[in-house]
Amino acid sequence: MFNLRKVLTTRRPIFIKDAKNSTVISPNRLAAVREYGIQSICFVPVLGGVIEYGTSDGACTAKWESYDDCGSDGLPKVRD
Repeated sequence: MFNLRKVLTTRRPIFIKDAKNSTVISPNRLAAVREYGIQSICFVPVLGGVIEYGTSDGACTAKWESYDDCGSDGLPKVRD
């Protein structure tokens, strides 16, 4: 089963395209995904934690097919 610890320890993002039908999301998170109409989720490690963001199943949302579609390159980064 997926958990945020995996993102933190591996320092690798996780993308879930079809969150409502996912078998790796915890039952509590899956209930929230279904209640709020979440379609896709991206979990990205950042300094101090994990940023979680996604798309809805509404008509005016993005359609993500892969991690590359998430636009994660626009996330804040540490300045050198």
